[in-house]
Amino acid sequence: MAMRRCEYGAGAMRILLDCDGVLADFVGGLLELINRECGTSYRRDDITEFDIGKSLGWSDAMRAKVDDLVRGEPGMILGLAQEPGARVGFGILEQLAGDIYVVTSPWPGHQTWAYERTQWLWRHFAIPSNHVVHTAAKHLVMGDVLVDDKTSTLESWRREFPSGLAVQWQTPHNMRDAWYGASTRDWDELVEMCRKHMADMERNLCR
Repeated sequence: MAMRRCEYGAGAMRILLDCDGVLADFVGGLLELINRECGTSYRRDDITEFDIGKSLGWSDAMRAKVDDLVRGEPGMILGLAQEPGARVGFGILEQLAGDIYVVTSPWPGHQTWAYERTQWLWRHFAIPSNHVVHTAAKHLVMGDVLVDDKTSTLESWRREFPSGLAVQWQTPHNMRDAWYGASTRDWDELVEMCRKHMADMERNLCR
């Protein structure tokens, strides 16, 4: 059985992908909603931390207002744009790995979030619902690679799966984070990271 695993190569790797910030432009959609409803003029460059409210200096009242806006906006998730280059990059990654799951954290209290996210992923990337995991506890999901833009999520996952490859997907809101691991926002570079990790896995399995 070990020899068969060594032989087939492609498909031997399971890659876990975050959605927001990697595939979907959630920050852009959120700022568009807030600017429209609140008369603000926030820009992407204003977001320098993962906690958007902290970046923008929101009061508790403003945080609550934004939470209500998001939960009260059916169709927001379905209307998100793709991150630039994500469709082509995903296709190349899919050819390499063959086993890709999207692991995505839902917005608390949003009644249609999971449904809209699942539909969005199928519509834009043809990812079936049985390859979408809705959870904030991503460190419980086993895989060979995790690609995420939240540094604390990567740290938790790497502690659980130390032989896995945790890749920080670079965004303006995580560039200040202390992260001592793989990091990129280039799909070609990500594919090469995964290819190298796959080769390392096969080498270890075939010893």
